[in-house]
Amino acid sequence: MLNKIALSALMLVSVQLYAESKWEIHPIVTVGGGYVIYVNAEQTRIWDPQNPTISVVQDAAIHIVSQQCPNGGFGWPHDDCSATYNNITPPIMEGIHQAWKVTNNNAYLGVMVDAGNYDLQATFANTEAKFGVYTPEFMWNLSRNTGDSTYTDFIETSLFTELQNSTYGPDDLDAAGWVASVVANRQGNWINLLPWEFRSLPLIAQRHCRPAQADVFEQALLDGFNTMNDTSPNTVYNDITGLSGGIWGLASLNRQTFPAINAPLHAINGMTSLQQLVDFLVSHQNPDGSWYWHTNLNSPSEAAKDTQSTAYAVMALIKANERLATDYLPAINLGQNWLESMQGQFGGFISGPGGVENTEIEAEALTALATIGVYDKIFSNNLECYPE
Repeated sequence: MLNKIALSALMLVSVQLYAESKWEIHPIVTVGGGYVIYVNAEQTRIWDPQNPTISVVQDAAIHIVSQQCPNGGFGWPHDDCSATYNNITPPIMEGIHQAWKVTNNNAYLGVMVDAGNYDLQATFANTEAKFGVYTPEFMWNLSRNTGDSTYTDFIETSLFTELQNSTYGPDDLDAAGWVASVVANRQGNWINLLPWEFRSLPLIAQRHCRPAQADVFEQALLDGFNTMNDTSPNTVYNDITGLSGGIWGLASLNRQTFPAINAPLHAINGMTSLQQLVDFLVSHQNPDGSWYWHTNLNSPSEAAKDTQSTAYAVMALIKANERLATDYLPAINLGQNWLESMQGQFGGFISGPGGVENTEIEAEALTALATIGVYDKIFSNNLECYPE
C-alpha cells in the first residue's frame, strides 16, 4: 500500500505530466497490482442526488480504495494494515460497488475482486470458513459483476449447505444456531443493531434457493425489532442504524406488513407496517438533513449528528421509496446533501461535525450518495430462483 509521501509524490508527477490535459491521475495500489483511475479535473463538486457527479463519488472512492491493504483487506484506523478484518470488507466494498456502477470504471472491479479473494480466506481457528452477516451479499454481487461463480459457489457450499447440514463453524450450527450466536454477540450496549445485522440475509438465502433458511433470517430480522430499546441512549446505542437496517431488509423483501412489534422499551412498539417504520424514521430527520445517532437524546448537540446513522437512514429510504406510495425523495435528497457536506478536500468523510475519518463509515456514506435506487431484481435462472 502506498504511504502518504509516496502517494503525494505520484500525484504531483501525475499533475505535472498531464498539466496540458483535462485529466488527473490517481494511482491505486492493491494486492492485484496497480490500478490507475482517471478523473476529470474540471468537473465541479455540485451535488445532484439523482445524477451524482463523478467528482463527489470518485473522490470518495479513490480515498477509500487508497486504504486497501496489500492482502486485499482493510484495517480499522486509517493508514494501518497491521491487522485487517473480514467483517468490514462487505460494507466497504458496497460503497466501491456503487461507485463502479456510477463510473463504469473497471479499476473498481479489480479492487472488489481483491477484497473478495481476501474474504475467501477468512476462517475460524479450526480453519473452517467463517462469514460475517454481510459477506453473502457481497459475494453475490461480486459473482454477478464479474461473471465468476467462485464467490456464490463458496457461499453455497461453505455457508448455506453447512447450515443445512448443521455443520457450520466449530460449534456445528444450523441457521437458527447461527442467528442465536449473532444475537448473543449483540446483547447489552449494541442490541439495537440486531435488525441491521439481518437486513440482507433473507434475500440472499432466497437467491440461493434456501426458503427455509430465508424464513429463519427474516424472523430474526423481525425479532430484532422486538428487542430495540430507546430508553437509555448512554447504555443502549444507535437505534437509528438498527431501525434503518431493518427497514432496508423488509423493503428488499417487499414485506409491507407484519405482526405487531413487541418492543415495550421503544417507540416503535405496536407498529405493524413498513410505512409506519419509515415514517417514524423520517420524523427524526433534522432540518439540515442529518440524523442524530439516537432517537431519544436529551438536548442533543451538533456533535450528535452522525454520518453513519444518516447514511443508513438514506439507504433505507432509497429502498423504501421503491416499495411505498409515499414520496421520500425530498428526505433522501436532504440527507444526501448533508452527507456531502461531511466530505473533506481529499474525498473522505468525517464521522460527524468535529469527528474523524473511518474507512467503513466513509464507504457507507459513499453508498448512500452513489445509490440511485432501483428495484432489486430477482430473476428465475441458475443463480436466482425466486421471482420478485
